[in-house]
Amino acid sequence: MAVPYTFGTTTASIPLSQFDSNWATAITLGNTAIQLGNTVTTLNNMTLANVTISSGNITLTNYSATTANITTANVVTLIVTGNETVQGNTSVTGTATAAKFIPTGNSATGNGMYLPATNAVGISTNGTNAVYIDASQNVGIGTTSPSTKFHVVGVITATQGVGGTPAFSAYLSANQTVTTSTFTLIQIDTKEFDTASRFNNTGSTVGGIPAYSFLPNVAGYYQVSISTYPNTTVTVHNCYIYKNGVQYKGFGGTPTSAALSTLLYLNGSSDYISLYIFLLGATPQVLASSILTFFNAALVRGA
Repeated sequence: MAVPYTFGTTTASIPLSQFDSNWATAITLGNTAIQLGNTVTTLNNMTLANVTISSGNITLTNYSATTANITTANVVTLIVTGNETVQGNTSVTGTATAAKFIPTGNSATGNGMYLPATNAVGISTNGTNAVYIDASQNVGIGTTSPSTKFHVVGVITATQGVGGTPAFSAYLSANQTVTTSTFTLIQIDTKEFDTASRFNNTGSTVGGIPAYSFLPNVAGYYQVSISTYPNTTVTVHNCYIYKNGVQYKGFGGTPTSAALSTLLYLNGSSDYISLYIFLLGATPQVLASSILTFFNAALVRGA
């Protein structure tokens, strides 16, 4: 019948021929040196503690180890239910998956990932930080102090443009009668395009954007162009860009046409611009035209 065997601290020499089916029960190995040679041997129900495997090919099935120091091992399937410490380099020729990976280094040495600060992650190349993500999830390239969600120090080349960059173009689709000698908001009501949906072409405030106004959500410098054309005879004809409800830039045109293009800064949160006109004449009117009465703007440089 199967008999359990216990080896204590003495040196024992056991013929490998004795390792047969009689050893189907549990085997306890104490501080005894055990050496298995070039013989195929099957050991069942074996618990090993503080095991050092120096070399060779070892097949372990349902193997449980408290502490194992492995110098060289070819492992087909390895399942670790606790903590694993690797004091060296790990090379994976197949696919490595994990719920999460947490690096332990805190300096940009060589190529790889590191932890430069509390709750921050860095990626280095050639011993220098390449990408920095801070605790607020701001991403920096060329800087370890990103101040926005994507902060680049250096030149950016975008062959397809930058998605979400605010830009719009709109025009007056119906003749608008205005009061003579009065600065009047032009009701630019028809969009040609509005990339970030930041131009309000209605007569009431929508989403915090005042009527017939442009309020971009990206801070930066915008190229703005306006043009107006009266539909009636007038003696004075001026067009204006209003910023936050106040005159900002203007142009005194001819009685028939006026146009202006300028560069201005908008803070990306509260600054907005509108198109105004000033006409002097009897019952003056602004001509509806996509060519002559229009308003457009586009971001050309970030803050």
